[in-house]
Amino acid sequence: MQHDYLMRMVTELGQAIRAVIMRKRDNPRKALEEIQVAYSGTPFKNMNSFSLLSAEDTLLHLQQSRFDVDTLDALLDLLLLEIEIKEELGLQVDIQRMLANANVLFNFILQKEATAHTTSLNRAQQKEKLARLIQSNA
Repeated sequence: MQHDYLMRMVTELGQAIRAVIMRKRDNPRKALEEIQVAYSGTPFKNMNSFSLLSAEDTLLHLQQSRFDVDTLDALLDLLLLEIEIKEELGLQVDIQRMLANANVLFNFILQKEATAHTTSLNRAQQKEKLARLIQSNA
């Protein structure tokens, strides 16, 4: 039952990510709304409850959660998209905190993958995007 729920969450997050990417170019504000909808299907319930946590609280929450790597991967993609869109719209509010959370999430995923002796083909792309966003907001 837990596995079915996690697979459904990963599938739904993947669909949401595709919708956000499509909307990002022509309607970035609508893309932010799509991100909010995607977060509503996670235990975080809304994007602010995740993206506005302190880095320490984010790590603590991740350590206490039972998210599988695929779900964490999708959450990282959503968070990076949210940061990109807010940056493009000039909404600099909380960007630094969001970047810190993205970094915590990225490193947490790396640790989980190392423990499981797995890796994602998406990880290098996420690392580059995160590094670029950190550099552009330094």
